[in-house]
Amino acid sequence: NDDQVQFSDESTGATSWFWDFGDGNTSTAQNPAHTYKVNGVYSATLTVSNGTCEDTFEVILVIINASVDAIEGLTQLQLRPNLGSGQFQLYLEMEQPKDVRMDVFNTIGQTILSNQWDASSIIIEDIDLGLVPAGAYFVRIAVDGQAAYRKYVLVR
Repeated sequence: NDDQVQFSDESTGATSWFWDFGDGNTSTAQNPAHTYKVNGVYSATLTVSNGTCEDTFEVILVIINASVDAIEGLTQLQLRPNLGSGQFQLYLEMEQPKDVRMDVFNTIGQTILSNQWDASSIIIEDIDLGLVPAGAYFVRIAVDGQAAYRKYVLVR
């Protein structure tokens, strides 16, 4: 399944495993696969034990599937272009005016840029990521506790 994330235990000497996928689901398998149902940033942890001591490892996951938008009333959401040198235009249309928040974050979940628009139904905004390093970034649009995500690839 393309939507599954395959987790792998690379510890040595472990006799039990506890995976917390960060979305309310867990597993005790050594190398589980998990499907995230909602786009977002998750902190997944693995706690291993050998019966005497235990250790915990954490990984930050950014789950994004651009075909899934969980914002009711969202009719358009585009980054133009979605690949470039750090400048893009955010284009968003809503059926009715809503408060809209935008967060841009990197692949380890650190917020790079945030913005807020009050009672907006159309947003056409030039965004400049500044001097952040080349790589993949994610734009989260949040409205009424719902979110949509787009990927932006910055090349220098």
